[in-house]
Amino acid sequence: MKKEMLFNAAKKYGTPLYVFDLDILKEQTERIRAGFGPEISLCYAMKANPFLTGYMAQWSDRIEVCSMGEFRICRKLQVPPEKLFISGVMKKRDDIREILSYCGNKCAYTVESPLHFQYFAEWSEEHPEDGVLRLYPRLTSGNQFGMDEETVCGIVRDRERYPFLEIVGIHYFSGTQKKKVQKIEKELLYLDAFCGKLLQEYGFKVEQLEYGPGAGISYFPSDKNVLSLEEMVCGIRDCIDQMKFEGTITLEMGRFIAALCGQYFTTICDIKSNGNENYVIVDGGIHQINYDGQLKGMYLPYMKQLSAHKVYEIPAQKTEEAQNIWNVCGALCTVNDVLCRQALLMPPQAGDVLVFERTGAYAAMEGMALFLSRDLPGVVMYSEERGMVEVRKKQDIYKYNCETHESVN
Repeated sequence: MKKEMLFNAAKKYGTPLYVFDLDILKEQTERIRAGFGPEISLCYAMKANPFLTGYMAQWSDRIEVCSMGEFRICRKLQVPPEKLFISGVMKKRDDIREILSYCGNKCAYTVESPLHFQYFAEWSEEHPEDGVLRLYPRLTSGNQFGMDEETVCGIVRDRERYPFLEIVGIHYFSGTQKKKVQKIEKELLYLDAFCGKLLQEYGFKVEQLEYGPGAGISYFPSDKNVLSLEEMVCGIRDCIDQMKFEGTITLEMGRFIAALCGQYFTTICDIKSNGNENYVIVDGGIHQINYDGQLKGMYLPYMKQLSAHKVYEIPAQKTEEAQNIWNVCGALCTVNDVLCRQALLMPPQAGDVLVFERTGAYAAMEGMALFLSRDLPGVVMYSEERGMVEVRKKQDIYKYNCETHESVN
């Protein structure tokens, strides 16, 4: 996104504001695909950023859907059912049946528990004309998600009792922001051994493995321990090449694909010094932006400062222009609302805009959006071909935090 476009976005749409660069998103996706090669499929976990779903439905092989809200987004965007991978730890019976009535056997479904399996079994018995449902039991990594080995083995063992259900694969995800390949390698070797066990003990050959590696990205210039995209992709590819597994592997990614495409704009509204500490107060806050690993602003993210028609990269060390250290704090009435500490800003002025980078995944989705009834930021999509397109206007949310006039009276 060119420098003049940064000023245009802030001026035209106001702040706080999210801008998602589709050119960066597409480039990142293509680099990942090229590194893995055509043998490995790619699934986009839309919880990372649902605004990108329509585009990633074109550029990835699958979209992971983890809630009814996400399903309805996909339906509104007319994402083909064949592209959907229905996941999520909490699936209500009525929700599953609503999805099944729309998608039937066209998409794939994870099984998080014996209860979920029973829901699918009931539907399949009631609707044999809809064909065979394709299921992926989720193997737990030692938390509330999925089922343990014994339970998964039981489902596989009894599979012939359910003629309209087909166990085609195993789903596994243990967590995110893995900065080294060693943990991913350990997980893939574990999955390889488990698939071998299912073949040896139950005569069941796993055809597909849906695996979320949780590959990490760097949010802070000070973080020197994160592998580059090429290093991470090559490392994962090498681990896969070591496996005996002969089926299809789909890698489920959200953060690794989307993080770099996002920018969060917030305006400096007040400037002051309390004792030896310098503060700028912005119109955004931690309710609108979250970096994984950030603790009360202790780490400096990748940032820009828009001031007097100039764009400054916030430096990691003092420069001739940036001598003073500033704490960037948000609009919330809590001492925790610190976006970053000790930022080397150029002499700040009210009206300057700070641009927080690498906010394309989760950063804009995990905040406390309703806290203090502040405005919900606008959202803009950018590409060189189409320019800036507003997809959500900045809007009041106080109405969601109060009783209606009728209920009060």
